[in-house]
This record gives sequence, C-alpha cells and structure tokens, in this order.
Amino acid sequence: MEKKTSRKFLLLLGVASLLWTACTPRQTAQPPVEFQVVDAKTLQATGSLAYGAAARLGALLTPGIREIRLQGDLHSAPDEYLQVAALITSQHLNVHVTDLCVGGCANTLFLTANSRSFGPNGVVAFHGGLGSFTEAEYAANLAKFGHTTLEQRRYLEHWRGLVAQEAELLRRAGVDISLLRDARVLGELYREQNGLESQPTVTPLWVPSEREQTCYGVRNIKQYNAGLTEARMATLRQEQELALFRTADLRDFKDKVSACVQ
Repeated sequence: MEKKTSRKFLLLLGVASLLWTACTPRQTAQPPVEFQVVDAKTLQATGSLAYGAAARLGALLTPGIREIRLQGDLHSAPDEYLQVAALITSQHLNVHVTDLCVGGCANTLFLTANSRSFGPNGVVAFHGGLGSFTEAEYAANLAKFGHTTLEQRRYLEHWRGLVAQEAELLRRAGVDISLLRDARVLGELYREQNGLESQPTVTPLWVPSEREQTCYGVRNIKQYNAGLTEARMATLRQEQELALFRTADLRDFKDKVSACVQ
C-alpha cells in the first residue's frame, strides 16, 4: 500500500478513543522528526516521524550509538513507528523519555527498547495497541466512512499486516502484548466508572506501576515516570484532554484483565 493511503489509514485509526495514534487531540502539528547527534553514544529525536524516518535514523546509527532521547510524542502513522521500533530492537538501543510518551511512542518505541530511562518530565502511559481491538470493530469504523467494499478490503489487509508487525516486535522484545490489551480494557472501565461516556474527546490513559510493567516483561527501567505528579496529570487533563489513571483508581476489574494488573 502506498504511503498516501496509509495516511488515510491513520485518519481511520483516529476514530474514537480506541485507537493508539489519536492520543493528543489538542496538540498542534509538529515538523518532521529531526534526529540529532548529541554525543558519540546518543541521538535525540524531535518532531514527528514522517515518511522515511527509519531510513534517516539508520543513516546515523554508528556502532557507538546506544541511546535515543525521545523529545515528546513523535506523532506518526503506525507504519513509521513500527519501522523505527524495528531498528531500536535490532540494534538493542536504549530509550530515554524526556516528556509525555503515549500512543505509538509508548506502544513501540518505549516497549521495544533494550533499557528505558526517564528525565525529570518523562511520563509514559497506555491506552491500547493496534491489536487491542477486533477486526469486526475496525471494519465497522471503516463502514462509517462510506468506503467501497474494495477499499475496505485494502484497509483491512494493511491493518492486519500492522497488527502482525506489532505483535512480532513485542515478542522479540520479550514484552507480553496483553499489556496493550489490558490498557484498552482498563481505559474503557475508567471511562464508564467516571462518567466520561458524554466526553468522547477525553482519552483515558493507563499508567501501570513498575511492578506491573515488570510482570509484562518490561524491565531495565530507571527513574520510572519521574515526571508523573498529580499536578502534571491535572494539566494534561485540562490542556490536552488526557485522563491519566492508575490501577488503584479502578474497581471491579480483576476478571476482565490479565493477572499482571494488581
């Protein structure tokens, strides 16, 4: 599928709060990502992962580069996130989170890293991955746009490929994909239990504890969510309509998620 089509695919993925690339409804567009060499061991990424980001990153990956600093969310289509994550996994790169990292940033770049660290403002949170909703749900979203049967088949085929890539990347990283499935279920529970059904633009984002992360296979974490404070959570809710929550903020969830949710 051509990149032009995958951009349209991204718009489809943005329907409702199920979808991982629509986490920041009020954020303004960012320029194409710029990879900068910080020192002999470190690259910094700022902007959004536009087409060709993986190739640009690959050109800078000398044998000495061990870490990528993520300056913000690096918004992108799933294709670009997955391609960059594949490089992170194959090169055993570490990731340093300097700001808010959600959606594809959390699901792929953070989870596939060799080790993970946080700056003073670093926060990671989840609300589900590509494989966290069913083909029937995605097909229903496609139908709402009035696409022809042929168009729907093309989008579905592309989506299946992305789901398979996501699952394989997490498998190679040793991360249990149920983390993303649980995040979606918990997000829906949080929406229901906090009366957010009438506020569809608000996106619930689960912040698992470090213990829960370890249970899913997410290890080698330093200064986990150093930037997560009650004040920061309130600001994200007010300015970006992101409702960050912890497991302790929920009730009656044990029979709906994996045993890692505690």
